[in-house]
Amino acid sequence: MGRWVLGESMLIVATRHFRKATVARTAPMLPICKNNSATRAIVPHRRFWKPFLTGGFVGLACAIPFLAAIAADPYIVTQKGQMFHPGKLSINRGDTVEIVNDDGELIHHAYVDSKTFSFDSGDQEPGSKTDIVFSVPGDFVVLCGIHPKMRLDVSVK
Repeated sequence: MGRWVLGESMLIVATRHFRKATVARTAPMLPICKNNSATRAIVPHRRFWKPFLTGGFVGLACAIPFLAAIAADPYIVTQKGQMFHPGKLSINRGDTVEIVNDDGELIHHAYVDSKTFSFDSGDQEPGSKTDIVFSVPGDFVVLCGIHPKMRLDVSVK
């Protein structure tokens, strides 16, 4: 019984008859051992891999900005004592601000209303979290629809 390696996956075990009849016709073989013994690697032709490599590089190039946005940590703002903590933020376009309701039993309702950007969290139950992604540059004010004195100033570069 001989051992065969297909691509980078591990072992396909086949009898010598099966190997000669089927596998030898499907792809060119290169020896793994110095003495060209019964163990050989099955290596598909380069033309077989070209579409996968091209698509892989294109897919990776498209995924890098997306993955960078996911990997970036959000700015965390808490709602406590009927105030936003911190009360001012300076962030970059595309950054995420996570608003956490840590105000005991109080419900909050964060919103942004400007000409270039708007957001409405709806009612935020105690302990809930809401993410705001600021996709455009500018100066914005996050307010609470329930507590009018609550204010968060966000400067987006």
